[in-house]
Amino acid sequence: MQTADETQKLLEQLQAQFAAQGQQLDNESLSSLVRQLQDRDQHDWCEAAGQSEPLTTRLKNLLKDYPADVGLFKEMVQNADDAGAARVHFVWDNRKLGRGSLLSPEMATWQTNCLWAYNDALFTEQDFEAICRLGVGGKRSSSERIGRFGLGFNSVYNLTDLPSILSDSMILFLDPHVSHLRKMGASTQKPGIKLRFLKVSIIDRFRDQFMPYHKLLGCDLESSSPFKGTLIRIPFRTKESAAKSEISKIVVSDEMVAALSQQFQAEAFQWLLFLQNVQEISMSRLAADGSEPVLQTVFSVSLARAGLTKRPSIVTCGSSGRGTAVSTQLEVLCSDEKQMLRKYHLFTDTQHGFRSRVCLAVPLMQEQDAADVWCHDEDGRVFCFLPVPRNVDLGLRLHVHAPLNMAQDRRSVLLDNRIGESEQELVRHNFYLLDDLIPSALMACLQDLAVKRNQMPPAHFFALFPTLSQGSLAPSQRIAQTFYAKLLSQGAAGGACPLPIAAPASLRNRSRSEAPPQYWVKIAEAVFVPSVPSVREHVTQALLDSVVECLLRCGVPLVDAPPSVLESLMRSGQGGQGKEEGGRGKNRRANFTLLTPSWLRQRLRSEGGMKSHAINQAPAANIFAQLTPVDVTDLLEFAVSDGNIDDLSGVPLLMCEDEATVQPFLSFSQSAQPLQPVFFPQNPLERRLFPNKDGKKLLLASKFEARPMLWAKFKKLAEQAEQAEQAEAETENEKESRVKAGKASPAIPAFQCKYVTFPRLVRALQMLLPRTWNKPVPSISMNDYAEWVEDWLQAMWKWLGDKEVHLFHMVHWPLIPSLSDAGVDLVRIPEANKLVLFSGRPGTNRNEPVKNPANGSSGSSGMGQGKEKFLRVQKLLEAHLHCRPIFEPSWLLQHENQLRTCVHASTAEGLLKSMHFASKLISSCQKSPITPAQALHVSLSKALNPHDVGALLSIAATVQKEGCSCEKVNSRASWKSHCEVLRGLPFLCRFNKPQQHISLAGTENAEEFWILPETCPEVLGALRAAQVDLPTVEVADEVLETVTSETWAVSSLLREHLGLPKFQWSDLLLKHVFPWAHTSSGEVRQSLMRAIVYHWRDMELTGHSACLEALQQIPFLSTVGGGMLSAAEALDPAIERLPALYGPGDIRGPFPDSRWQSAECRAVLQFRSHLNYQELNERLGFLHHLEVQRRESNPQQESQIPGDVLTVSNALLRYVCEVVSPLMVDSLQSDQEEKQDFDSRSLWGMLSLTGIGMEKPKSEAKTSNLAEEELMSIQSKLRRCFWLPPLSAPSGWPAEAPWKGSLCGLCSAEEVRLVSEEFLVGMVRPLIGLPVRGAGNTVRLPRRFLESIGLQEKPQEGLLKEQLCKMEVSQGGFLPLSRMSRQSIEFPPYLVKAPAEWKEKNPLLWSNIKDNFGVADYSEAAPDF
Repeated sequence: MQTADETQKLLEQLQAQFAAQGQQLDNESLSSLVRQLQDRDQHDWCEAAGQSEPLTTRLKNLLKDYPADVGLFKEMVQNADDAGAARVHFVWDNRKLGRGSLLSPEMATWQTNCLWAYNDALFTEQDFEAICRLGVGGKRSSSERIGRFGLGFNSVYNLTDLPSILSDSMILFLDPHVSHLRKMGASTQKPGIKLRFLKVSIIDRFRDQFMPYHKLLGCDLESSSPFKGTLIRIPFRTKESAAKSEISKIVVSDEMVAALSQQFQAEAFQWLLFLQNVQEISMSRLAADGSEPVLQTVFSVSLARAGLTKRPSIVTCGSSGRGTAVSTQLEVLCSDEKQMLRKYHLFTDTQHGFRSRVCLAVPLMQEQDAADVWCHDEDGRVFCFLPVPRNVDLGLRLHVHAPLNMAQDRRSVLLDNRIGESEQELVRHNFYLLDDLIPSALMACLQDLAVKRNQMPPAHFFALFPTLSQGSLAPSQRIAQTFYAKLLSQGAAGGACPLPIAAPASLRNRSRSEAPPQYWVKIAEAVFVPSVPSVREHVTQALLDSVVECLLRCGVPLVDAPPSVLESLMRSGQGGQGKEEGGRGKNRRANFTLLTPSWLRQRLRSEGGMKSHAINQAPAANIFAQLTPVDVTDLLEFAVSDGNIDDLSGVPLLMCEDEATVQPFLSFSQSAQPLQPVFFPQNPLERRLFPNKDGKKLLLASKFEARPMLWAKFKKLAEQAEQAEQAEAETENEKESRVKAGKASPAIPAFQCKYVTFPRLVRALQMLLPRTWNKPVPSISMNDYAEWVEDWLQAMWKWLGDKEVHLFHMVHWPLIPSLSDAGVDLVRIPEANKLVLFSGRPGTNRNEPVKNPANGSSGSSGMGQGKEKFLRVQKLLEAHLHCRPIFEPSWLLQHENQLRTCVHASTAEGLLKSMHFASKLISSCQKSPITPAQALHVSLSKALNPHDVGALLSIAATVQKEGCSCEKVNSRASWKSHCEVLRGLPFLCRFNKPQQHISLAGTENAEEFWILPETCPEVLGALRAAQVDLPTVEVADEVLETVTSETWAVSSLLREHLGLPKFQWSDLLLKHVFPWAHTSSGEVRQSLMRAIVYHWRDMELTGHSACLEALQQIPFLSTVGGGMLSAAEALDPAIERLPALYGPGDIRGPFPDSRWQSAECRAVLQFRSHLNYQELNERLGFLHHLEVQRRESNPQQESQIPGDVLTVSNALLRYVCEVVSPLMVDSLQSDQEEKQDFDSRSLWGMLSLTGIGMEKPKSEAKTSNLAEEELMSIQSKLRRCFWLPPLSAPSGWPAEAPWKGSLCGLCSAEEVRLVSEEFLVGMVRPLIGLPVRGAGNTVRLPRRFLESIGLQEKPQEGLLKEQLCKMEVSQGGFLPLSRMSRQSIEFPPYLVKAPAEWKEKNPLLWSNIKDNFGVADYSEAAPDF
C-alpha cells in the first residue's frame, strides 16, 4: 500500500499531464484514476462484478416513450418554464462549420446542421446535476413545476448523439458513447465534459468548436461576463453517424426539419395558455454564410398585452379554500406570414388546490361591432401546463388544464387498476377529476360565459357541451354523464346554468344558431327544439324551422340545442333513456320540456279558450293576432304530424279561405248552436263553387291544400264526418239489428269539416247568391261577370257534370249566361217543351272538317260553311218560329252533353232540333190540324231571299241523323226523306223557275219531283238557255251560289237522301230534248246539240244505239258549203282521200264545217267514209269533161295537166284502187299467190324509183254501199272516161330521152300502160301508177280488175322492138338483132346495154336501174353473150 504522500505526489503528476494536454479533471476523477493505478496489482486476484446496462442502451429504450415529433420542443419549453424563462426561441442552423480546432478529432462528426434551443433563464448547478442524473427526476420535490420524471430532455437523442448546453459560465457536452470526448476526460461513469469558458479562452484554443455559439442570441464567448440565458445545441445525426449510433438510427433530413417546424408552428400558440412563466415562443432560421449570425423569423407567438413584467398564471392564482371563481381573457399574437390575434376566455375555480385545480380556456374571436363572443374552430385539448398528446381526449371543444396523472410516456391517463397504494391513489385522483371537478368547472364556466358573454351564439355556446353516448366508460363519457346530471338536477335553482333563447328572424341577420340570443332562461323554463329525426317522419326541417320561428315571435322560450345535446339530455335522465311522461299535453322528458305536436296542441288549446280569434292583426292582442296564414298552416301541420287528429278538439287552428280568423275544431255535440260546416274541397273546382267573400268563409284555406300530409288529415276528418252522419241517420231497425248482434254504437269523432255534396251546396248557394237574381231574367254587368260570375258559372257547370247531376234538378236556376254588348243575361233552366232555346253563336262547339261522303265518310255537323248561314237560320228561328237565341260563352260549350238538354247547338243538328220542337209548338197552336212539316212550310216560305234559302239548304244538306227527333225516322240512310222538318223546308223550285219556292210537304203531286242528272253542267246550261220545258225540280242557281262549298252535299241531299227520282240522260234526251230539237231551229238548237255532242261520253251515252240513231237524223250540222245536214248525210273530212276528191278551187263537198270536225264530234257523229254512186259519177264526169274541153281546144299541141286537176285525178285513182276495185273482184283470197309475187320490185318499188312519192295504201275497215248494177255502171265509165293521170318523168331521167307522160293530159284506160313498163315503154306511151292495197307485204292488183278496165300487164312484142330501135345510138347499142330474134324477150330484160353517156351523165340512175331491175352490162355478162 502506498502512503499518503505517495498518493498526493501521484495526483499532482496526473493533474500536470492532463493540464499539458489542455484537459482538466475534477478531484473525484483524479482520485478514481489514482485508485486504479494503485490497485493494478490487485487485478490478478480480485475484479469488479455485478448487473449493469450501457447508457446508450438505456437511452435507446427511453426514446420509445419519446418519439421524434413535436414533443421535443415541448420538453424544451417545459424546462424553460420550470427555470422561470419568459422567452423561448428555437433556431434552425444550416451553416457550414470548420473542422480544424475541435475538442477532439472525433468531434468533427458533429459539425453539422443543428437545432438551437434558447431561453432567457439560467441553469443552476442543481439543474446541471439534475440533467446528468438519468432517470432520477430533478423536479419531484417541487409540486408547481411541470416536469415529473426528469426524462424529457433525453428526447433530444432522437436527433443527436452529442447535445450541449451553454448557460451562465458553463458548457456541458454529453457523450453517451464516450467515443468523442474520451480524450477530454469523458468516461463511462461520466460520459461528458463540463467546461467553464470564463477561465480559459475557448475561442482561441478550440475556435471551430465554439464559433457556432459565438454571437448567437447574445452569447459572447470573448466577453468576460457570463451568458444570461440558456443555449442548447442539438447537432443532427447524419448517415455516417447514424450507422455508428447505438442510440437511434434516425437521420435528420431537410424534409424532417420542415415537418417538425410545421407541426410546431401549428400548435405553438396554444402552449402559452397554462404556462407559468413563458410569454413568448418563436422559431427562426440562421443564414448559412456570414460573419455574424443573421436570424430569419419563421414564426412567433406571444402574449399580446404589452408591458407584462411577469405573466399571471391562472393555474397558480388564488389560495385553497376560498371558494371563488376566477375568469380572465388571454390574448395570443401569432406572427408569421399572416398576423392573427387569438383570444381565450380563461376560467378556474380557486376553491381547490394546485394539485386538484381545473382550468378551462374557451377560444374566442373578436367580432367587428360587438364583444368577443365567437368561438374559434379549434379542437379542445387536454393540458398539463402544456398540451398532452391528442390521443388523450375529453370530448370537449375547449381546452382543459387538469392535473391528471399520466403514464410515464405522458400519452395516456391512468385509469386502470394499479399495484401499490401509491399508484392506486393516482387513479382515484383521476376519477375525482373526471367525475366531479372537470364537470363542475365546465358548468361554472358556462354560467360565467352566459353572464359575461351573453351575446355568444347558441351554436357556439352548445358546442362547449359534451356528448353523452351509451355504453362507454371513456374519460369523455364520465365527464358528460356528470355534467348532464348536474344540469338536469339544478332545474330552476339559482345556480342553474342558463340556456340561450334564439332570437326571432326579425331581430337577427344570420341563422338562428349563429346569431346572438334574445335572452337566457333556466332549463326548467325552456322548451327544447327537437331534431327532425326525433319528431316524426312527416316533419321536415323547413317545417320545424317555420314552427320555431313562429313560436319565437310569439314569445315561447325555445332553446335550439344541437341534436347531440338533446340526445345527451335524453340519455342522461332515467338511466340514459329519456321517456315522455303520459297524459295529454305533458311533454317533459326527464326534467326538460321538448317541443312536440302534443305539447303544441295543449299550449294552443289553453291559449285559445274555445273561441275564434282574428289573425295577422297589429297591434297583437294575443298570441293568435301575431300569426300569419302561413304560420297557422305550419303550426297545424306540425300539430297533426303525430297522426292524433282526435286530439284537435278545441285547438284554434281551423282557418278558412278568407284567412281572417282561426276557429277551434269543434264537434256538433260541443256547440250549443248549429255549426256552419267548413267544406273540404276535393279539387280546385269545388273552391270555385262558393262565390264572393262570404263563400270563402265556408272553405278550408287553400294553404292547407298545399301541404299533402296536412290535407290528408283533413280528408280523414271529412270522412269521419260522413261516417258520423250515417251513424246518426241510422234507422230504428238498424239500431235494433246492431244491438242484437252485440255491436256497440261506434264513437266517431267528427268536427265541422265536411265534403261538398249537392244538398249542402244548394243550401249554401241560397245564402250566398245575390237577391237580385230572383228576377225572371237577371241581368248583370260585365264587371261583375268578369269578376266572379263567369268563374262561378264555369265551376257550377263543370261540377254538375262531374257529379252527373241532371239539369232538371236545377230548373229555374239562372245558370245559362247569354252575352251581349250591354251585359250578361242569366237565363233560367227551362222546363221541358216550354221554351225552345238555341245557341246564338254558330258552330262554336265544334270545329271539325267536313268530310266528303264520296270518300266513304259522312259529312260533319260542324262548321263546314261560314257563320253567315247559321246566323240567317237563327234569325228565321227567332223571327218566324219564336225561338230564343242564347249567346253562350265559349267555355259553356265544353259541357255540351248537359247544355244540349236545354239549349240546342247552333249547328246543323242543333238547329234542326230547334225547328222540330218549334214546328210542333206551332202546329199544336193552329186551329185547323196541320202537320209540323206543313206548319214549318207556311211559316218559312214567306219573304225568303236566296241567301235564306241557301242557309236552309246548307243545314238540310249537312245535318246528321242526331238532329232529327221524328219518331218515324230510323237508322236507314233515307231518314231525310221521312224527316218532317226537311220535308217542310222550302228550298226547292221548278226547272228554270227560281222564284217558286216549294217544299216536299207543300204539294200533293209527288210525281212532279224529278231531278236532273248531276253530270254535265254545260248541257244543263244549254238546256236553260234553250228554255226547254222539263218536268223537274231543282235548287235555284242563285241559291247554289250561296253554298258553293257544299255543292256536293246539296247534290247528295237531292239525289240520295230525299229519295227523289232522277232522270237518266238517255231518257231525258229521247223523251224531251230530241223531240224538241226536230221542231226547233236556229243557233239555240245548234248550241244545245253541240253541248250534247261534246259531252256525249260524260253523259254516259257511248254505245247507246237508240240515242245515236236519233242523233244522226237531226239536221243540225252546218257544212262548208253553208248548208245544214244531218250526221248521216255528211262525209268525214278527217279521211284524207275524201277531201282530195274535191280538190282546191272546186265546190266544197258535203263536209261539216270546222266546228264539227273535232275528235269529240267525230267520235259521236258517224260521218260517211265512202262516196255514194251519184258522188262517184259526178267526180268521173267532172274529170272527163275537163279533159274533153282541153282536147277540143288544143287537139295537136301537147300540154301538161293543171295542178288542181291532177290532184283530183290522183285522188280519184287512189279511191278507185282502194275502195272500188275490191268491190269489183269476188275475193282477195283467190289471188293470194299473186299478192306474194307482187313484191317491192313491182309497182310501189318503181313509183319510189321514179319519185312519184305515193304512200302505201292502208287497208279499209269498211266497204262501200254500192249496189251491183251501180258497180257495173262505174266500171264502164272507168274504161271510157278520161280520168287517169299519167306519171311524170322519174328523177334523173336523161333530158335527151323523150317521156310521153309529160306531154299529154288525162288518159283513158286504153291509152296508158302500167308503171312496171317504165324502162321500155315510157318514151312512147304514157304510164300510170296504180296504188296497191294490202297490209304487210305489197300485193299485186288482180288480173281481172286490170282486164276489166283495159290495162295490159305485159307489153306487146312490137312495142318492145320499137322501143329498142329508138334507143340505138352510134356510140353503143344493144345485142345484134339476129341474136335478139333468136331468143324470146321477156319483161324485164335480163341483159341490157345502156348508152355510154347514161353512165357518165347519170350514174345514179344507172345504179338504181341495175339494182331494181336486175339489169347488167353486156361486158359483165357471161361469155356466151
